[in-house]
Amino acid sequence: MQGTSLRWSAVFALVCLLPLQSIGADVPVVQVTDRDRVFRNFTREAATVGSGNFRLEVRGMHIEDNDRTRLDLSGFPNDELEVVVDENGVPIGNNEVDRVNGGIIDLLGSYGFGDGEAGFIVPFLVQETEFEDGSKITDEDVGDVSLYGKWTFQVAENCKVAGGVDLTVPTGPESEGLGTGEFSANPFLASRYQKGRFSLGAHVGYQIFTGGVDDVLNYSVSAIVRPNSMYAIRLELSGRWFETDDPTLPFDTEFHDVVFYPGIDFNLADWFTIRPTGLANVTDEALDWGVGLGLAVEL
Repeated sequence: MQGTSLRWSAVFALVCLLPLQSIGADVPVVQVTDRDRVFRNFTREAATVGSGNFRLEVRGMHIEDNDRTRLDLSGFPNDELEVVVDENGVPIGNNEVDRVNGGIIDLLGSYGFGDGEAGFIVPFLVQETEFEDGSKITDEDVGDVSLYGKWTFQVAENCKVAGGVDLTVPTGPESEGLGTGEFSANPFLASRYQKGRFSLGAHVGYQIFTGGVDDVLNYSVSAIVRPNSMYAIRLELSGRWFETDDPTLPFDTEFHDVVFYPGIDFNLADWFTIRPTGLANVTDEALDWGVGLGLAVEL
């Protein structure tokens, strides 16, 4: 499955890059701006919506993971779901998760102030979990809500850096694998270089949880290309690394969750953008593949 998803992502990226031949054509001068944003790490990149502007996006993604699934849709081990207990709640065995599929719908709001940006993400998750013995459970609920804020600094003519923090509130049900049950803070640093039709960006952060949830190192690199004023091409590599000291886990305790997000932004108006997006795993721990769409308005 990993090989198949990587091949499809390569085809998607190739199709996206074909329009670049129009760059040399006689078209109006266009360039990448802060309005061109990535998908997975929108809140952490060194770009803002602009002072006094409000942006609202509804985005959804269908996700599949097959063959010994290690993480749930929230990105954490599903070992608690695998424990089989008797009528007294005593563990008597293990029923491994074999497949996870479902979807995540996010409501993402952002407001610009000065050189900064603040906002929120409210996720709704639908997750179907299939076990090794063929049994299935389906859960759906609001996940953990995120609040964020960041400030950008112009350090060179074409380069910005940003610092900020994501705060996560445990609104999702932990027992269903749709939330962590803990608060977290994710301080991060980001940088973005943009000139003409191209931009390159990166970020690194460290998510610190209260309680027993494992802390997570997160990072990303991205590129955006704008062939003309009608659309921009996004390529985003996003990773998470953490390890757990849970002695009950029947597999390695180190997780490298790395995924690739190719996508296109179609700017149908100055205030309205359609954002189709794909997902492909780079590492075995990551979710296998996904397809999604975002609808964004900016006021």
